[in-house]
Amino acid sequence: MARLTCRNAGTAWAEDAPAGWIVGVCRGLSSAVLVAAVVAGALGLGSCSSGMRSPVGGPGTGAEDQHSGEELRPDRIITIEGRLEDSETDRPSVGEVRLYGKHADGTYVQVGWEEVEADGEFAFSFEDDYDALDLQARLKRGFTYVSYVRTVPLSRESRSGLVVRAVPYTGLNGGTVETRVTIDQFRDFMIEAVDGGEGLAPWHPDHPIGIEVLHEFTPRQENVPWAPGTFTRMELDRIEAILKWDEVRILFGDRDVQLQIGDSSKPVSNRHYSLWRETMLVDEGWIVVSPSEYSGFPAGFAQGRRRTADGYRAGGAVVLRTPTSALTNDDLISLVLHEIGHVVFASFGSYTHSHSPSLTAAQSIMGVATHPSGGTKCLTPCMADRKAIAIVFEETFSPGTEVDEILGQRWRGD
Repeated sequence: MARLTCRNAGTAWAEDAPAGWIVGVCRGLSSAVLVAAVVAGALGLGSCSSGMRSPVGGPGTGAEDQHSGEELRPDRIITIEGRLEDSETDRPSVGEVRLYGKHADGTYVQVGWEEVEADGEFAFSFEDDYDALDLQARLKRGFTYVSYVRTVPLSRESRSGLVVRAVPYTGLNGGTVETRVTIDQFRDFMIEAVDGGEGLAPWHPDHPIGIEVLHEFTPRQENVPWAPGTFTRMELDRIEAILKWDEVRILFGDRDVQLQIGDSSKPVSNRHYSLWRETMLVDEGWIVVSPSEYSGFPAGFAQGRRRTADGYRAGGAVVLRTPTSALTNDDLISLVLHEIGHVVFASFGSYTHSHSPSLTAAQSIMGVATHPSGGTKCLTPCMADRKAIAIVFEETFSPGTEVDEILGQRWRGD
């Protein structure tokens, strides 16, 4: 006798089933339905599949047998077991998890559906009959969704210990008129300023984090914007004071930052860069801040190092136009955080793929829109920035993951 297992509304139990039946995990079935299935199987009237499906766009009840009247093949059974968590607390959460199969014609079929309890645990067992699999999850409070839809493409093989983290709406739709960021605005912000058309690119977890501020920059030939420049001692002191703030640690996911300030007596000592044509090549794990007297660009400019082979950020450069003494202290703080933000978590592509026209400077250090009511600039990473940084540094979101897979708005069947 095999065992047919059913978990429903927090209960777990099993019924003996005739030999040849497949051990499955049935979701959303009442005891009466399952007993009826067991009896039917014992009488040779059919078989029970733990993978319930309904075509996308249909009723979506998940109460239709996958292969009604057919015997399941043990060698084709796939089991997916995991835990749903809040991405900002890393704790298990109540929610909803759905599993979809994709056919060669591009249509999706709902393979399984489960209301997840406080332990976050979920499991699906079904016969492989698809070209691809997508698992989607969302946090809930009562009957209300409180997170974006997280989509995880899965390989067609059994796996356990899968951790699926969904991004909560925490912090959104709150604050003052000038600082409030809506659910849709934050998603647009992530697409505009962070994704850059290439997906997420976090700082490599194994790389150190260092910021070198050059006292003097004297390239052999003038390469715009890498023109010669010099920071005065007073300018260096102001920049150093900003970089020592805890707010800079926030930009790096609250990791320690090594700071190296230029010494006027040794302007090129221990430098962490080299020049190639019009590009400053920065050592992996470092950000180099250099002065420039070139007046053909705004007060600041950032350039990120090319991604590593595995998709992580590898460092970058920030150029500040001198003299910075012309800037107020608040303007210099805003400028430094903005440019370092490009290198650490935001995109550094074209202007339209590295800034957020959806948010203002009062909503994000990367915002460039103007709010009708004005509002002060962010002098520390604002709520939207901190939320974005948490996403970029989230260990379960691998490099290259697209925003649509993290901040989804609907289920496959909607």
